[in-house]
Parts: sequence; C-alpha cells; structure tokens
Amino acid sequence: MRQLNFSILTQLDGRIGYRPKIAAFVAMTIALIAGASALQTETYSTAPGEWRTITLQDGTVTRLGPKTTIVVRYTAEQRTIEQAPCQGEATYQVAQDITRPFFVECGVTTVQAMGTKFGVASHGHVTKVTVAEGAATVSRRPTRRGQPAPPDNVRAELDQQVVVEPNTPLTVRPVNAAQELAWEHAEIFFKGVQVEEAVGEYNRRHEAQIPVPTYTSNNFRVFGKFQLDNPAQFMRFIEQNLAQQRARPK
Repeated sequence: MRQLNFSILTQLDGRIGYRPKIAAFVAMTIALIAGASALQTETYSTAPGEWRTITLQDGTVTRLGPKTTIVVRYTAEQRTIEQAPCQGEATYQVAQDITRPFFVECGVTTVQAMGTKFGVASHGHVTKVTVAEGAATVSRRPTRRGQPAPPDNVRAELDQQVVVEPNTPLTVRPVNAAQELAWEHAEIFFKGVQVEEAVGEYNRRHEAQIPVPTYTSNNFRVFGKFQLDNPAQFMRFIEQNLAQQRARPK
C-alpha cells in the first residue's frame, strides 16, 4: 500500500483552513482502498419449485436449484461464494482466474475449485460435493470455537463425490456426475430407492407436498428418470404402480 507523504501534509496543515481538506483527502484515500478490496457483494436466492441460472461478474455460471441462497463476495484477492447450509443445491462452472482462487463455503464445508465444474447440495446435516469437470479440494472447518481442525482435506476429480456429515471422515467415492447433478435440468434418476425417499426428493424442492403412500411393500422400489418440476406426474406414477401392486394375487 502506498504511504502518504506526511511531511508535505504537515507543511500544508500550517496553512489557515487547510486541516479540513487534509482530513477529507485522507478519508477519501481510505475509502478508495476499501473499495478496491470489496469489488462485489450480491445475494441470489430461489423460491420453492424455481430453478435459476446466474452469470457472475467474472464469467462464472451458477445454476441454483429450488430453495437455495448464495452470497457472492468477490475481492481483488479471491472469489468466495457463501451457500446457505441445510437446504438447497447449486452447480458452479468456474471461470479461470489464476490471480483469484474460487471458494464455496457451505456450513462447515469449504470447496476450492481447480478449473472445474462442481455441484454442492446441502440437506439437513449432510453436504455432498460432486465434481463434473476438472478437480476440487474439499475440507471441513471446526464446528466449535477452540476445537482443533480435523485432518479432513481431500481432492475429488471427474465423476467423484465427497460426502460431508457429522462425525464421519471425508471420503471420496465414484459416482455418475451427470446423473448426480441432473437436478440442474430438473431431472432425477432413481435407482431402486424406497417410495418415501423418492417422495422426499420432490417435497424438499416444492411448497406443495406429495403425501407419502400409506400402503407400500418393502419390495416396492422406484427406478428410472423423472422430471423434478412435475410432481403431479410423479404422483400419478406412484399411484398407478401401487394400484397394480394391490391388484396382484398374494
């Protein structure tokens, strides 16, 4: 930071009426320095059942799922996104800028991008980071003041996912990133999940809730690709399949 020449200011200060001008000059200089380090702060959010695509100042493209809030904090030194924990999901197609690293913070989880596209989904106490391009490092911060930082710091690459949950070490597991992040296109893939879990995927994204069927068999599982923005269609699918199940001879 450039230092002010206070010897010159002292000489000028001796002139009658010049002290207020010096004070104004110093205040303006401090304001300019502060403004240079805080380039952009913006908040974006989505309502239930809403998907939204946003292009940020640096060219990074983020896709927000329903019930998601992010706060963008860009400075001259780094780019940070604060994603609200416990609910919501977002993908980040990060614009390259070697002078300003890109971070996403979601609760105790911090993700640093390395020329990448990745998604962060947070529901309850579980956060999932899925890498669709390039790589990213995922770390977990201490949850209480004075608590030592855990040795959790892992690197995930294409088609890998990191699950962050309480009292569990960070691990990297293989996934199909395109299917894991299909929600950004309002789609979801079910691979034999129970009805309650499938209904929950819709209910946490929409205001109108699908009732959980009262009659289900443990053998009834949901498979296939469905439209997340059409809960009525999914509900009809469940009702029709349950009706067929009841009609089968025992």
